[in-house]
Amino acid sequence: MTAPTPLHGVKCPQCGHQSLSASELGMIRCDLYACPRPDAAHLVLATATPNHVVQVNPADFAIEHPLIERLDGVLLDTCPFGAWMNALTGPPVAPGRYNVIAQPEHYKGLPWRFERVPPVDVDGRTPHAPDAATVAADTEGVSA
Repeated sequence: MTAPTPLHGVKCPQCGHQSLSASELGMIRCDLYACPRPDAAHLVLATATPNHVVQVNPADFAIEHPLIERLDGVLLDTCPFGAWMNALTGPPVAPGRYNVIAQPEHYKGLPWRFERVPPVDVDGRTPHAPDAATVAADTEGVSA
């Protein structure tokens, strides 16, 4: 087993120190002993998506913007998906957590496609995926 390879000039997203390394198995970890979450960089990269993620509730919503928007300098108040969601009079889909994909051709009358994200437990594992009937029911009755 070889020693981890230091990742120079890259900061840990948890503690902010330049103390990340990559193992021969591809795991990225912070080597700072006092880092409260040494696996944070690996988890952020492993779970990153190029899409928005939205938590739709009966009366409101919360958006996780893709990391690329930070890299490209897109201001969150100019996000087209956020503006579209704010203009709605009600939720566009049933309550739940969704990946949201922009599409040139409207899907069910919407400029965005909502794909339900299965629940995730505290360890980051998906305990079960919804069946096809549940996913279909979640996207029926879509209103804009």
